[in-house]
Amino acid sequence: MGVEIHISKSSVSSTFDSVGFVSSLLKQRVSERGCGGVGASTCAAALRFQAGSHHQVVAPLLRDDPQVCNFTAARAVKHEIEGPRTLDEVLNCFHSMTLIQPPPHVFEFCRLLGAVVRMRHYSAAISLIERMDVLGLACHIFIWNIFINCLCHLKEVDLGIISRAVMLADEMLNFGFEPDSFTCATIIKGLVRNGTTDLAVGLIGKWEKEMVQRGILPNINTFSILVDAFCKEGQPSEAEHVFEMTAQKGAEPNVVTYNSIIDGYFLHNRVDAAAKLFGLMIERNYAPNVVTYNALINGYCKGFCLVGNLHAAEQLFEKIQSPNVQSYAIMLDGLRKAKQMDKAIAMFQQMENHKLEPNIVIYNILIHGLCTAGKLDSARELFEVLSEKKIKPNVKAFTALINGLCNEGHISEAFRLFNEREGRGCVPDVGSYNVLVRGFIRIGDKLRVEQLL
Repeated sequence: MGVEIHISKSSVSSTFDSVGFVSSLLKQRVSERGCGGVGASTCAAALRFQAGSHHQVVAPLLRDDPQVCNFTAARAVKHEIEGPRTLDEVLNCFHSMTLIQPPPHVFEFCRLLGAVVRMRHYSAAISLIERMDVLGLACHIFIWNIFINCLCHLKEVDLGIISRAVMLADEMLNFGFEPDSFTCATIIKGLVRNGTTDLAVGLIGKWEKEMVQRGILPNINTFSILVDAFCKEGQPSEAEHVFEMTAQKGAEPNVVTYNSIIDGYFLHNRVDAAAKLFGLMIERNYAPNVVTYNALINGYCKGFCLVGNLHAAEQLFEKIQSPNVQSYAIMLDGLRKAKQMDKAIAMFQQMENHKLEPNIVIYNILIHGLCTAGKLDSARELFEVLSEKKIKPNVKAFTALINGLCNEGHISEAFRLFNEREGRGCVPDVGSYNVLVRGFIRIGDKLRVEQLL
C-alpha cells in the first residue's frame, strides 16, 4: 500500500520553502522506494503544490535522473498545459516537457503551442517549434500547420515570409505529410493580409491541380477569405466570380461567404444586389447570424438614413435575437445621421438594460449626435461618464465635445478641454486644431489663432 502524505500549504510555507520542501520530499521517497512508494495522485498533487511553478520541481528531478517518476512529472505538466496564464509559464512548462522521457504526446505540445498562439506571441511559438524540430518532436501535420500559421501572423509579414510558408507547405510531402485544407487557408489568408490577393488566387489554382489528385480540395473557408478580400479591395466582380466558383469546386458557400459578399455589395452601394442575395440566402435555408444583420443594417443606414427612411434598418434590427455592441453602434450611428437623438438615447438605454457594455465607439456616436442636436449638457454628462466607467476618451470624443462647445460659444471651456487632453493621454490631431481655430476665428481672437497655428 502506498504511503499517504498529507501536505498543508499554510503549515509548510511557515517553516519551509514550498518548492524546495516538495522537491526534497519527492527525491527522498523516490530514492527509497521508487515511484510506487508514493501514490501517483499524491506525487502529482505535490508537484502542483505551487501553481505555475511545477517546473522548479520537475526539471531538477529529471535532470538528476531522467528515469525518475516520469509518470508523475507528466501528470503535473499536463495539469499546467490545461491553463497556462503567462508566456513565462508556457516556456517553463515547455522546458519541463522536453525533459520527460518518453516525451509527452505531440498533441500535448500542440495544446501548449495553441496557448502561445492565443496570446499572439507568434515569434515565441515559432522558436518553440524550431526547438522541437531539433529534438525530433515536430513530426506532425498539426505542428507544421501551427508553424505556417504563426509565420503568416507575424507583425511584419512580407512576401519573403509568405514564400517561406509556401515552401514549407511544398516540403511537407517530402516528410510524408499531406498539406490539408487548413494549410491552404492559412497561407491564402497570409497572402490576402499582405495585399496580394491575386497571388493567392494563382496559388489556389496551382495547388488545386496537385491536391485534387490526392483527394484534397480547398475548403469553403479558403474561398470565403478570397471573397472577403476582393470585396474590401473594391473588386466585387472578382468576388462574385469566386462566389460562383465555390459550388463548381464542391465547396458550398456558408453563412460567412454570404456575409462577406453582402457587405461587399453595400460597400459599393449595390443595395438591390445585397437584398437579392440575402433573399437567396434565406431561400437556401442558411440562417442569418448577427454579422449578417449588422452588414444589412449598416448598408441600409448608409443608404437610407440621410433621407429619413429608417424603417428597413429598424425592422432588421428587431429580427436580431441577440444584438451585439456593433449592432447597436451601427443603428445608433444611423439614428444620429437621421437626427433622431431621442430614439438613439432610448436605444442606448435599452442596450444597457440588456447588460451590454458600451465601448468608446458608442459614446463617440452619442456625444457627436448630442452636440450636433444642441444638447450640450447631455453631451457633457456622457463625456464625464467615460471616467466613471474607466473608458479612455479618444481623439474623436474630445473633438466632438470641443466642436459642440465652440458652436455654443463656450470657447474658454473648449480651450481648457483641448489643453487637458494631452494630460489624459490623448494627442490632438489636425481635426482638433481646426475645430478650435474656427472657434477663435468666429469670436475674432487673432492672438489665440496665431498661437495655435
